[in-house]
Amino acid sequence: MAAPQSDWDRDRDRADAGALAVLAKGCDLDFDVGVTRGINYRHDIGRYLRAMLKDPPACPGLAQRAARFVIDSVGAPERADVDIEMLARARDLVRDGRLVRADRALDLRYSRILWLFEAVQARADWPVAEWRRWAESPEAIALLAARNDMAKFRSERSLQLEAELRLRRDLPAYDPQRAVKLIGDPRLSGELAVAERIAALWSDGVHLPRDLRAAAMPFRYGATLDSPYGVGHRLGLLKIARLAAAAARTPADRALALNLLFGAALGGDTEVVAERDALLARLGRIPSVALAPDEAERIGRAIDSDYAWALGTSGAEKPGRDRTIGLRALIGPDGRVAMVRVARSCGVAERDRRVVAIWFQYGPRIDLSATARGRFVWVDLPPIDPELTTWDAYQRWNK
Repeated sequence: MAAPQSDWDRDRDRADAGALAVLAKGCDLDFDVGVTRGINYRHDIGRYLRAMLKDPPACPGLAQRAARFVIDSVGAPERADVDIEMLARARDLVRDGRLVRADRALDLRYSRILWLFEAVQARADWPVAEWRRWAESPEAIALLAARNDMAKFRSERSLQLEAELRLRRDLPAYDPQRAVKLIGDPRLSGELAVAERIAALWSDGVHLPRDLRAAAMPFRYGATLDSPYGVGHRLGLLKIARLAAAAARTPADRALALNLLFGAALGGDTEVVAERDALLARLGRIPSVALAPDEAERIGRAIDSDYAWALGTSGAEKPGRDRTIGLRALIGPDGRVAMVRVARSCGVAERDRRVVAIWFQYGPRIDLSATARGRFVWVDLPPIDPELTTWDAYQRWNK
């Protein structure tokens, strides 16, 4: 069964499925795929076309009419919103020449758009170097950009290829800011290699002004995970943290370096923990203060739901009765939490760790400047119920 269709292409596909149903009216088609689960016009289009283009044909002339429908549906292929699935069908039809006239020139037009947007293998009789040169042309880059500007059409291929071209200083389309945005798209992000590439762009100073905070961003989520995936992201983060520590000249710089080392130490590596603590010691004596009025509410509204989600995935082990998690936080001069320590455990180390990790992942979005007042300070954060649920968090702040 096919899943219900998402809404992004529903109107176009509804029209195409309806048109194919009209073409097939009166012909007893032999469908080879079962019914859908819910409404999925794209699935229906595939079912109709497979049945209508079968050999031998189901009805006289039907296969030719279906083939012509595909060709007409594609039209000029050099469009940012071209339907890739229909384009691939059209390419196969003009290459085969059985139902429509074989057309090598049209085959090449179709094929190079498929290659540009979806990395479909280039034809053996067309040198790859020629296709690469065409991709570097202003027209091809404009097509890629228009495709990638539409979230419903962009693909891993189109994002990677445009990013590669935007980092070419020898091309008029050179635009490293756009390149790093493309690389950070959710279709690519999450993989360690992608995170490392983004980090390098922001940290090496070759294409972009050095920004170590931005360089660390791709590692923030992965660094909180207790897995091989997390280990790789913490190592990537550690490289950026060491760059930040070496370059730190101001209190704000030291706060950033400490925050990144805090994240890199989440796995408990003794060497990284010692490195973090050595940087902390260089800050000297740091006063302890109470949270300013309304700061506790600001914290709860910002991350209570994140606490609840993380605690809810901590397994079956239960904390001790009436045991809350107490956290002590170092706030930097910028009002952001630089690091967090467990001051009181709930009795379950994994739950404690997850709550600390939340502060590395989401802490930068909470401004506690009213408490910090431009200096480093230690504060006791509001206690956390280790059995907090997302419903509890919703009820607390949405009454």
